Amino acid sequence: MGIGQLVGALCCAGVSVELLVGAFLVRAAVAVANRVLDPVKEWPADSAAADWHGDDHWEPVAPHSNEDERAIPTPGCGTALVIAFLAAFLEAGAFFGLLLLLDLGNLADVNDRWTRVGIAVFSILFGFAGLTPLLALALPVTIRRAALVAFIHYTVGLFVTASVTGALIAVAAALDL
Repeated sequence: MGIGQLVGALCCAGVSVELLVGAFLVRAAVAVANRVLDPVKEWPADSAAADWHGDDHWEPVAPHSNEDERAIPTPGCGTALVIAFLAAFLEAGAFFGLLLLLDLGNLADVNDRWTRVGIAVFSILFGFAGLTPLLALALPVTIRRAALVAFIHYTVGLFVTASVTGALIAVAAALDL
């Protein structure tokens, strides 16, 4: 097995793991959004209802336990994989497209670290703007709820990325690399 075949196999394995983690993040974001969007606990509509119960307290609505009653339907694994793939494709396309545009137009020094950080931040914002309508189409939800899921998705993804990066830096420091 040559080095090219080994690199190709590692890239395929990396993309597969990224898609599985992305699908997990989509499903986790939907679960967290459903917890945030718990049903509103309301007072009885009129005082006659309170008199009928015999007291003035109100009872909260039971939390959602049935899949059909959830505010945002949980996507299946296949749907979550497709959403994660398209979101990663949009974000990578924005990153490399802007990088190429700035490099070919000689508009900025793309080898500068801060230029690349700015491009990465822009691509994340573009990914968020692309993930929101994608979620609204893939899951039958409103744009506001899709934006909430996308925000939670990127927040959890940022936390996971920071945790993995911190662990890799700690291992590298321990091994004196």
